[in-house]
Amino acid sequence: MDLQRALDGLRPQGCAAHRERIAIHEAGHALAHHLLGITRPTAMRLTFGGGMVEVETLVEPQTLAQFEARLQTLLAGRAAERLLLGDVSAGAGGSKASDLAMATDTAFRIETVFGLGSQGPLWIPGSVQHLTLDRALATRVRERLEAGETATGRLLEPHLASLRRLADRLLAEDEIEGEALERLLGEPVELTP
Repeated sequence: MDLQRALDGLRPQGCAAHRERIAIHEAGHALAHHLLGITRPTAMRLTFGGGMVEVETLVEPQTLAQFEARLQTLLAGRAAERLLLGDVSAGAGGSKASDLAMATDTAFRIETVFGLGSQGPLWIPGSVQHLTLDRALATRVRERLEAGETATGRLLEPHLASLRRLADRLLAEDEIEGEALERLLGEPVELTP
């Protein structure tokens, strides 16, 4: 009982509305990973710094469709917030390890180094900092990100009840993993080639 009391004291605290938004955001990621089938969610957590979803990679992205699915999973937190709360927060942005940073990097690489973007089989060396110098490239990357978030919204919209159930459970427990998460997500989808 002493150990449980100590652990309860370590549970992430904060404003109830903010914690709900984080739970919805993370539930969006977990559900998108599950529905797209290129990764398998293994854990969802509320943390002191926000939240996180751990995944097992089932397919390393190689095709444009697989990279677009990766964009959708990265933008799923924003899409879930928009669907259930009507707007998005800055929670997807921030550091170089943020959802938005990884999504921007993926979209940038689709357009520049993978030969899968609107310029066709062209390899353009550089980094995301080039977006500040090349407005046309920045526009293409932004359009790719916006399309990914829109696609994610369409993916999640038929599953709002599942999204809400995942978020509510995460709020109640702070952590869901393994078989408990699998049961909440339901039957696995067909693996995306």
